[in-house]
Amino acid sequence: MCIRDRGRQGVKNAEKAIFSQNIKQLSVDGVPPSQDMQDRLDFLLNSFPRYSVVSPLAFYIAKFVRPGMSVRELAALTRCSYDDVMKGLTELADDYSLLSLRKDGSVVIWSDVELYYRTDVLRYRVS
Repeated sequence: MCIRDRGRQGVKNAEKAIFSQNIKQLSVDGVPPSQDMQDRLDFLLNSFPRYSVVSPLAFYIAKFVRPGMSVRELAALTRCSYDDVMKGLTELADDYSLLSLRKDGSVVIWSDVELYYRTDVLRYRVS
């Protein structure tokens, strides 16, 4: 069975396995990856995805983001201004598709930020 055939949850589980470098979880139908596939996976896991390099502000905000949190809660928790929190959240949402805000922009509806942050995939720019 292909990972994509397992639906969104299957893809999310594969993503978690890759980010946590637990490749054995990626075996399909109980068959471990071939040596060629293992070599490819090792290469990919040791490379660095540019799409996960965010601004320092977005990186800092990411540490605290959880689904259901309001922008005001995040501002209080991070000790950042409302506008700075919005700037960081907007970057994570619009530029990286790591979260979604309610239509009025006041609440985080869903977020994959914690997975990217916790597994050290999310990094910040220094330039």
